[in-house]
Amino acid sequence: SKIDMNFKGKCWLRGNLHLHSDQSDGHLTIAQVARKYAQAGYDFIALSDHWRTFLADAHGPLPLVVLNGMELDGFDRLGSYYHVLVIGLKQTISSNGVIENALGAAREQGALLFWAHPHWTGNSLEEGLRHPFDGMEIYNHSSQCEIGKGGACHYWDAILESRPEFSGIAVDDAHFSPGEPFWKGGWIMVNVDRKNAADIVAAIRNGNFYATQGPTLRAFVRRAGRIEIEMTPVKFARLLGPRSLGKWVYKASTFEKAVFRVPDNWPWARIEIEDSEGHRAWTNALRLQA
Repeated sequence: SKIDMNFKGKCWLRGNLHLHSDQSDGHLTIAQVARKYAQAGYDFIALSDHWRTFLADAHGPLPLVVLNGMELDGFDRLGSYYHVLVIGLKQTISSNGVIENALGAAREQGALLFWAHPHWTGNSLEEGLRHPFDGMEIYNHSSQCEIGKGGACHYWDAILESRPEFSGIAVDDAHFSPGEPFWKGGWIMVNVDRKNAADIVAAIRNGNFYATQGPTLRAFVRRAGRIEIEMTPVKFARLLGPRSLGKWVYKASTFEKAVFRVPDNWPWARIEIEDSEGHRAWTNALRLQA
């Protein structure tokens, strides 16, 4: 890889962090889900059944790396309803169904907390800032396929104003309901040295990944006030900054390279690319000022 910034790992791994098995409201067994994603070329998944902690050590061999996880859902003490993706648990959470207790228990284990499909759930920005989330789903494929409420970049950009380290993930939230093949629509590409759960979770924690619906970043270099990118063919490349600030490159025919000069007064910026079918990919935000 030519990528040179935080992306200095030896390999790129493709993974989905949000899916369900028949342990909650999914329609396939854990083994079937793992096999399906492995056959589709994924390197890792996270099992995120509702209030059911998945611990890889408690299961036999699976055909790809499976991260420990679960999905929380419920009302907090102020009456706001949430879904929260929990990644990297070390043991089962016991919380009596109280979401704040579960968030605290997960945080004590060092797990990552992602605010799930806020548009689908009907959350406000204020609700997203209320709890100690590490990041959020900026694209949820099932929510988009079902009711057109899978995107959440507007929430993300608003949070980046005060928390530039807040990361954005794209997920399937696959359930494999009969007649609803809503999968392979959103995933992350993680940059690591080794293909194992510990390295993958550490890379996600450090923001060493990008989210995508299809486009691939082939190079990402930041130097001397410029960001240079190479990617699979796209029609748009965008540099997004605070509030209304942004730059873009557009060509009627596709292109594979773009260069942006980053203004000195931007505290952060992120890259977004879009192909001719409208599929996008997003980097996490870069800190441009201390």
